[in-house]
Amino acid sequence: MVRSESEGAGADGTLGRLWLSLAITHFYQWKYDEAERDCARAIECGERSGDRGLVASARKWLGSAYLTSGAVDRAYETLEQVLREARETKDTAGTGHVLASLGRAAMLKGDSERARAYLEEALSGLRAGGWLSEAARALSNLGAIEHILYRWDEAARRYTEALSLYQGLGFKAGCAAVLINLSDNSQSRGWLEEALRQGRQAILYGEEDPRWHCHGMLCVARANYALGDLRSARRDAVAALRISRTARLHGPTEIAERLLGEISLLQGKPMAARKHLQRALAYNEKRGSRRWQAVCRARLAEVEMAAGNLQAAAVLAQSACEVARDEGAESALALARSVRGRLRLRQGQPEQALSDLLTAEQFFSGGRIHDELAELALQIGKANLQLGRLRFAALYFRTALDAVEQVAERLESESNRTMFLSDPRRQAVFAAVRTLRAAAEAAVPDSRSGDEQE
Repeated sequence: MVRSESEGAGADGTLGRLWLSLAITHFYQWKYDEAERDCARAIECGERSGDRGLVASARKWLGSAYLTSGAVDRAYETLEQVLREARETKDTAGTGHVLASLGRAAMLKGDSERARAYLEEALSGLRAGGWLSEAARALSNLGAIEHILYRWDEAARRYTEALSLYQGLGFKAGCAAVLINLSDNSQSRGWLEEALRQGRQAILYGEEDPRWHCHGMLCVARANYALGDLRSARRDAVAALRISRTARLHGPTEIAERLLGEISLLQGKPMAARKHLQRALAYNEKRGSRRWQAVCRARLAEVEMAAGNLQAAAVLAQSACEVARDEGAESALALARSVRGRLRLRQGQPEQALSDLLTAEQFFSGGRIHDELAELALQIGKANLQLGRLRFAALYFRTALDAVEQVAERLESESNRTMFLSDPRRQAVFAAVRTLRAAAEAAVPDSRSGDEQE
């Protein structure tokens, strides 16, 4: 029996909606490859049946799958097409939803101004239309833009607005996502106990969702790592890694491997650190994330440096710089240059080391990122000390001490303060000050002439 054209179109429409339903199910199961495949099939069916609504909806979900899986360029292209169609059909709600996603895609591409414009327009339309969940998502992404630009107060304000909306809606996953961002914001500012509290809240909100539960655990692990509680940091990172592997969550898996590499290195376990960081690098190579490839290479250079393999460290540090520079990833490049600077200092090349270290310090000082600033100031001070520039060494050691003291002063718990100050990273600052004092005492008879040589 031959079907009529209208019957065929109806069948295609029905099949397309089934494919879209399956795609959405796969999306929420974090099976993004399957979601992308099913969305493509839904689009084909919708185009054959002439169902523009089905095509637009499937394209929106396809763009979301691309965006969530890290295929940002493909997401941007797809979502721009959806936006054009939504504007043509005067679909106000659809326009707001797509603008919010496009804003996030533009942010991930590094175009902060365009991202802000998309998100502000989305926020206005979504609030007016009563789409509060999407409005909260736009607010959270606006906070993320300020976060990337190191505008901590403005980022926290946006995040807090988003959190209030999500709490009012009872949307636990949204609350967890925002609290994770707030925790990261607090840690970057050196507010470690706040970061721990926000991370623990995120774990509670995300207990029914493995993705947010993992990210919350990793926030707590990172905050404990910064605090100096390496045992707790390792425990939470290992637990997060176990959950993320079971749930096939590539993002949290990579973060956990990278963090475990950093923890192992600080604990004096370079072989374990190397294994974790190599796995993290492999994940990023598979996903095509060159920014995080550069970060992993820089961390692996630190491992080789700790193991005494300076030649291997030099190759990795140089590679990290090149990858980050080619990608335009400023924060990764600053990290890579700081590692290369420390390596050059270790190789007895203080002048070359200063070039890298001062460039990295200029970047991190713009954001007042305490851990990086303390470490960089310490290394710049050591380079100046090697060059006999005692006054400059004293200035940078004082900067390192200030960064340490500012974090310590904000810690309410005495045990946390003791743990923080006894951490090897902080003890290295105190040891450098003692070395400087001894060098200054030895140079007292010639201090004037030594200063003039600067």
